[in-house]
Amino acid sequence: MLRTVEPHIKSYGSAYANWASLLLEEICGSFEIVITGAEAEEKRKELEKNYIPNKIILGGQQGTLPLLQDKFIGETRIFVCENKTCQLPVSDTKETIKQILYRNDEFISKNNKNED
Repeated sequence: MLRTVEPHIKSYGSAYANWASLLLEEICGSFEIVITGAEAEEKRKELEKNYIPNKIILGGQQGTLPLLQDKFIGETRIFVCENKTCQLPVSDTKETIKQILYRNDEFISKNNKNED
């Protein structure tokens, strides 16, 4: 279905916003952002001030979801993950954004090489 709609997205994007979001998800994937520790809610609010498409944020001070296992290490930490594989934890939201931007830059570079 997405292949049928994709050519129309370029010509009349506003009518196909949900389809464009789905296309972005298919092409780029999504991030799982895990925030753990006493300041998890404050860090989440800080992070939410930035536009980060295709993300899932989870965490808190405790949790039993598989992605949260071994992430509660005493202090507030933020893990940027893809496909349940996480980068090294950081404590600052600016560093979190850097990790995401670095990953996006890698993705763009890789795909630009594939087009050549």
